[in-house]
Amino acid sequence: MTIKKLISLCLFLAISIFSLRATVYYLDYENGSNGNDGLSSDTPWKDLFKIGASNPQPGDVYLFKRGSTWRGSQFYIPYSGTYGQPITFGAYGSASDPLPVFTTVDILNGSADENNWTEVSPGQWAMPLAASPGRLWLDGQEVLRADSLHKIGIPDNEGATGEWFYSAGTLHLLSSQNPALAFSEIEGSKFFYTSIIYGSRYLVLENLDFQGGSGSALVLFGTIRTEIRNCNFGYRANSGILITDSNIAGFSRPSVSITVHNNTFDSDFTFFYGLGSERGCGDGIRMTNGVTNCRIYENQFKNWAHNAVELYGSQPASRGVNNNKIYDNYIHAPDIPYAHPLGADGILNKCRDNEFFRNYIENCRTASQINGNHNVVHHNIISGMRKSPSKNQATAYAFIIGVYGNGLVSSHNRFEHNLIYDTDEAGFLISGYGFTEQAKSHRITNNIMLNTGQSPYGNAYDVGTGIVVYQATPDGVGTNNFWNNLIYSDQAQNGLVHMQDDGSYYTVDELNVQQLINGIVFKNHLGTNPLLSDVNGANFFPANVSPAINNGLDVGHLWDYDLNPRLIGTAPDIGPFETNYANAFFAQEGLPEALVEQKEEDLSLARLDDNTLRIQSNGHWDLSISELRVFDLSGKQCLDQKGTSRVDITALPVGTYVILVEMEGNLKTFRFVK
Repeated sequence: MTIKKLISLCLFLAISIFSLRATVYYLDYENGSNGNDGLSSDTPWKDLFKIGASNPQPGDVYLFKRGSTWRGSQFYIPYSGTYGQPITFGAYGSASDPLPVFTTVDILNGSADENNWTEVSPGQWAMPLAASPGRLWLDGQEVLRADSLHKIGIPDNEGATGEWFYSAGTLHLLSSQNPALAFSEIEGSKFFYTSIIYGSRYLVLENLDFQGGSGSALVLFGTIRTEIRNCNFGYRANSGILITDSNIAGFSRPSVSITVHNNTFDSDFTFFYGLGSERGCGDGIRMTNGVTNCRIYENQFKNWAHNAVELYGSQPASRGVNNNKIYDNYIHAPDIPYAHPLGADGILNKCRDNEFFRNYIENCRTASQINGNHNVVHHNIISGMRKSPSKNQATAYAFIIGVYGNGLVSSHNRFEHNLIYDTDEAGFLISGYGFTEQAKSHRITNNIMLNTGQSPYGNAYDVGTGIVVYQATPDGVGTNNFWNNLIYSDQAQNGLVHMQDDGSYYTVDELNVQQLINGIVFKNHLGTNPLLSDVNGANFFPANVSPAINNGLDVGHLWDYDLNPRLIGTAPDIGPFETNYANAFFAQEGLPEALVEQKEEDLSLARLDDNTLRIQSNGHWDLSISELRVFDLSGKQCLDQKGTSRVDITALPVGTYVILVEMEGNLKTFRFVK
């Protein structure tokens, strides 16, 4: 036997033996027993400690009974699989039953003992408690946290009343009598994290429900190559998932290559309150310190009162929150008054090279704040941003760009091919906040801003404004670049840009002429209606008459929002979608009236190549009996052909022309450019 064959045989035997060691274990909290062997659904274990006692090996599978709940204790996972042999945590049982639940929410220690409560003021009681419960439930009904201790019991500007607050080791609660007598169950999170993954490699978590946690439902410390899919996160929790580095004796180990996809992040936090944005609900996913090469995609985020997804790199000694991709997520917050969809910030090079794309964001009340450096935000759709009553300031921009703290940076980020529609504030705000760094060198390109700035806070600027920019200053805003954007509002046509410091306004036409205003570069903008298919029905695809077609700048993207090739025609389209129209065809506009008698909607024009057009029939048009005539704009007939759908324009000089299609008295016209 050759050495090569011997090595192959040894590897095969090692893998085979290793695979034989892989075991499937079962757990059922309600019907299991720790005295069982856990090797079948008929003999499941009960408690989580049995997992560690089994000495988990690569390839092992731990299945939890659907409909079962592990309450009031932490699920700790320090185990590792190997490449091709991950350790898997999943579910068994009927698919119609709820996912297995892990939660730290339980009756708070000592809350049922009336001797532990003291009435500190009329109707307000206090009890010693080692840690904050995060959120609070009285007999199963959640009550709102007050903005501060002295505001307990005082209705805010939205009429919402905070009924509890935690401060200095004490739980304060509004109650007409001793809470131990008034309520059967006073519940909250008993631990900061519900589940902890620490220093692990090669795990799979699927079909599980992580609830509670006054910090987050799940945390990953220094974890590598772990996949989280088809799970639920965040019910009764402050946050859904925290991904961060581990730090031992000053040595930082980042979390790397974490994949989070097809999960539901629902906080079940539905209070609509006034001033005071922090009321116990935080982030859907938060990535901090050292997190690299992770993918967050195809998840649903609902009602997160800080960020649905936040990236924050502020520690010089950590690897940074870099090279992560956030894409194809659906983010909305229909029930709460304060919610950032996306957030990114950090010190220089500690929040960089992240990519946010193809996310659909609607019904939020606070802007995405994307800072750090060299991040790319592209092909996202943002609609329905409304004012927040939780802040005495404007919140409902699509994006705010600025430096938010000493040492943080905001530079060289790119915002490209996004669609911003129906927002109370402008699409973009670039602002200075008085810190030493500048918001600078950003590129805002190929975006559509449609009906933005509809209700500015405090009437601070004109209705219909698309962009608000503070002028360049050493401690605020540097040079930034706006190229090939389309800005239009039904209330302020031709696009408005507001320079905040001097109060000036510029239309798109004026910007294209001046190009450099207060250190801000503006080039090649459009100020006309983008003519999207059906904005009221959330169909934002450009009609074949849209001026967005072929008027963008090629910035290197290969695919559009629908994963169609990005560059079709002479230039990319502005906005998130790329049409298959090689040129913009403006039906009926500016044509001799004699050529326009009836408009049929079941006919379209496409360009096959530079010299060939094709009429496409989607309805009752029979092109075999139709006549096609081509006119120049003076009305002179240049071509006439019958019984064909193709038009050869090779012989036509360079210019603009009109095609007239006629069939049994029905007419349709198109304009094209040779």
